[in-house]
Amino acid sequence: IIYIVSIAGAIILGLIIMLSIKGRRKEMGILLSIGEKKWKLMAQFVVEVVCIAILAFGVSITTGAKVSQFIGDNLLSSEIATTSEETDTMRNNSTVMMSGPDG
Repeated sequence: IIYIVSIAGAIILGLIIMLSIKGRRKEMGILLSIGEKKWKLMAQFVVEVVCIAILAFGVSITTGAKVSQFIGDNLLSSEIATTSEETDTMRNNSTVMMSGPDG
């Protein structure tokens, strides 16, 4: 499932980048008309994407560990509470069975 999410994320990011480039067509046309080279325009887009990726990676590293720890702790405490309740219920039922219904 991780691979599916990764592939879907890459496709979505690619589409967003394509929309960004499409929206900046006039800017690219003007730069090309004044003599800017195509490879420089491509390099500009690559640098922009890399800068955003580095920023996103940094944010995800710092927040990901804390968020996953919080979620893991909540899941674990919920599981412990459920197990404790089940254990208490089983103990109460076995006590009633051992002593009989009339005590």
